[in-house]
Amino acid sequence: MQQRALATRERLLRAAAEIFAANGYAGTSLTEIHERAGVTKGAIYFHYPNKESVAEAIVERQLERWPALVKRFCAEESDPVVVVVALTFAITRAFRDEPVMRAGARLALDRNVGAWEAAFTQVLDPAERAGELAEGVTAEKAARVVVSSFFGVFQVSDTLGRADTEERLREMWRVVLFGIQAEPSPRTTVRRAEALALT
Repeated sequence: MQQRALATRERLLRAAAEIFAANGYAGTSLTEIHERAGVTKGAIYFHYPNKESVAEAIVERQLERWPALVKRFCAEESDPVVVVVALTFAITRAFRDEPVMRAGARLALDRNVGAWEAAFTQVLDPAERAGELAEGVTAEKAARVVVSSFFGVFQVSDTLGRADTEERLREMWRVVLFGIQAEPSPRTTVRRAEALALT
């Protein structure tokens, strides 16, 4: 693809991300996207045949980022619970600072929360096998609670302007970890996770 076409595609994705993040899938139109991007209607159809394909491109962009981050965090930290907490801080910062990440998360949540649960289950599996999760808590159950809690924090904070997202996330973890860890140490876990998320 030529440089000009790539630049147009990026402008379209960024414009679409800003609108999807603000209005959701149902509240977004291709007309709004091409007008915000400052391109013709033909340009949007050249790159994306419909609104669904634009949404898919944003979700893919957002999701392609996480596997490398999971791999890096797992290589740097042996405690899977710390890795999951660190991932939520890294994701929160990306959602706050980057429209494509924020829109991708909103669209993915609207359409496929199961992918988030599966990813966190995979990271928490070693903790379950090692007996590091609380009695009766499986990696899958913990992942469901984490995803529900995390996106609840994200949604409420987003509604209130995102100024306190990280503090709400710390509060969430300080409560949730008592139900997840076999030997709860929320302050230490959150401190280690925040340090990891900054690497």
